[in-house]
Amino acid sequence: CRSIKEGGKFAGSKEELKSIIYKANELQFNHIDIEISMLENINFDNKNCKIIGSYHNFNNTPSYNELLNIYNNIKQYDFVDVVKIATNVINDNDNIELVKLLINKDKMKRFFQ
Repeated sequence: CRSIKEGGKFAGSKEELKSIIYKANELQFNHIDIEISMLENINFDNKNCKIIGSYHNFNNTPSYNELLNIYNNIKQYDFVDVVKIATNVINDNDNIELVKLLINKDKMKRFFQ
């Protein structure tokens, strides 16, 4: 579920979204995609699935430094298994900013092993 505020269609509260996430975990979904703004509200006593920590920007692509900060913000949560960063690429420079993350993957070893 992605909230309307974050480009999705879910109109419920954060508490409702949290309940859905916990129910998906209880039902042992393969993966649960959790938006960066919700990660701080989640705490798994018994994680039963893979967690995707997501960032979506439907307007543009942030700079490399901003992307690296977003990545580091997501990876601080030990329960996150996969970091997903999705942006709107408008020009070649946006692609370059994204590729820099891959080129500098040594800074992201936890997810590139």
